[in-house]
Amino acid sequence: MADSEDAYTQERALLPEVVRQHVGAGQAWIADRNFCTTGFLTDLQARGAHGLIRERNLGESLDTIVDAEDWEPFRRASPQAMAAWLAQQAKRLDLARYRKTGRSTRTPAVKRTHDPGRTHFSVARTLQQRKVKSP
Repeated sequence: MADSEDAYTQERALLPEVVRQHVGAGQAWIADRNFCTTGFLTDLQARGAHGLIRERNLGESLDTIVDAEDWEPFRRASPQAMAAWLAQQAKRLDLARYRKTGRSTRTPAVKRTHDPGRTHFSVARTLQQRKVKSP
């Protein structure tokens, strides 16, 4: 959906481009927990789309508390019916209620150290620099 020549680009950095190019009103977007950001969900809502983000693996625990026949309507549902149901459920969410909290003062961020013996570089950036230097 979105690509970057820089191999070190984090997937979430590409979300604004994905939203700009591909998200439309009435769509239901299903994503992994890595994409659960306030910005992404707010952008979906602003475009009239809906998001369903997997928080963690609940499959086994749900199987133990939900009877098999209760899953049947979801198994039989067409993709269109399932999307409509998901959109209906998403409308009931209050995104402001799920705002990200700040970092606790008790757990400071780990300071990263630079090891000159292990240089880290981007091939795309190196190639771009060579292009600029070449006549």
